Amino acid sequence: MKKLLFIALALFTLAPAMAQEERKDRIISSYLYAFGNLPAQSEIDYWMTDALSSKNVSELINAHKNNIKNNQSLADRAIRHSYLDAMGREPRSDEYNYWRGQKLPYSVLMDNHVNWLRSNPAEFSTVIKRSYQTVFNRQPQNIELNNWKNAGARSFISLVQTHQKNVRAGMFAPANATSQKLISDPKSGVNFKPSDAVKNEMGKFIATNGGTVISTGGGNVISTGGGNVISTGGGN
Repeated sequence: MKKLLFIALALFTLAPAMAQEERKDRIISSYLYAFGNLPAQSEIDYWMTDALSSKNVSELINAHKNNIKNNQSLADRAIRHSYLDAMGREPRSDEYNYWRGQKLPYSVLMDNHVNWLRSNPAEFSTVIKRSYQTVFNRQPQNIELNNWKNAGARSFISLVQTHQKNVRAGMFAPANATSQKLISDPKSGVNFKPSDAVKNEMGKFIATNGGTVISTGGGNVISTGGGNVISTGGGN
């Protein structure tokens, strides 16, 4: 009887802490989906006090979508990270101007970019070359370039992560490569693993165009279009 009471008391004590961690998971997941990078601690703190973080993650995502529509700096944040991850470069001014009119979250932008690469093979070749230069400090050989082109379009960050995985597995010996470090984008190298409950909540937001998005097996994060997103209000 005493043992059962102890277990019940332990579970009662752990429940609030688990609920808080789940709220934090929702906040981080929603930022990865909407903006493509981790929230700052001040942003986490803000949303932890908002009732939305105790609801389904879709409520937070909808709040971010509304904020993107009404705040140009937030729209630019999503645009910038989507180009860094999809193309491996900063967006040009004309690209900013075009997408500012769309007011889309990062993950939707990523899907658009990867679809665009699919119909523009010459641009996808440039992305492949950029990924080789980033990881291996060289251009791909023709056979490597053709293999990746034939495998189907994918994002720059997805290519980089795959190259680095192969390096760590000993499949390549990079020359002066940045094999243990992703590109300098602030969200690169994210290894966020949300709770199973939050992963299930994120399920309907996961797309198929990309690299590392919510991994149901507990791996990386959401990547809807190809970045490091889940392993898938004004506090922004």
